[in-house]
Amino acid sequence: MDHRPSASVSGHPRARVRDRRIDRTRSAIVAAFNELLFERGYSRVTVRDMIARANIGRSTFYEHFQNKHDVLEQSLAPILTPLADVLRVGHADARLRGILEHMWANRNLMAPTLLGSSRAAVTRLLARLLEERLEERRAGFMVARPVVAAALAGAQVAILEAWITHEPPAGAEAVARALADMTAAAAAALQIER
Repeated sequence: MDHRPSASVSGHPRARVRDRRIDRTRSAIVAAFNELLFERGYSRVTVRDMIARANIGRSTFYEHFQNKHDVLEQSLAPILTPLADVLRVGHADARLRGILEHMWANRNLMAPTLLGSSRAAVTRLLARLLEERLEERRAGFMVARPVVAAALAGAQVAILEAWITHEPPAGAEAVARALADMTAAAAAALQIER
């Protein structure tokens, strides 16, 4: 986080405060990206488009993000984190259910975002988040941890695809339970007994 020191009227240093301009700029870039993503699809969004839509300079963009993939990750991390968190003990079922309800309510936008040209990037981000949770377990696996994480991410995205693109036989609560149970069971099946 970027912080700047400030001084009180008397000249004494205050606690460091977060520069709100950074938050506003990052939010403007992510908002521009999301608008363009829903309008055009991931493959047709460019950094130049985001810069124009956010009304910022090129150098400002690169102060905050490396590329459009970086912005995609920033945009989707809050949605994908509850999917990865199913590997944590006592994960928040309500949070995952809420994300799934949001996905279903916005499925006309979510389907092309999660499953269109950005599917590979979404799956890689989810795999990275899952790998972090697997590492927390401090367990060994039959295959390398990144392979386990990639398999779990692929399975989760496949379940989401089937659910989002078809009339669901079950609601968000059942899908959340299925995602959590499948992910935990698959991870456990690949874990080496110690």
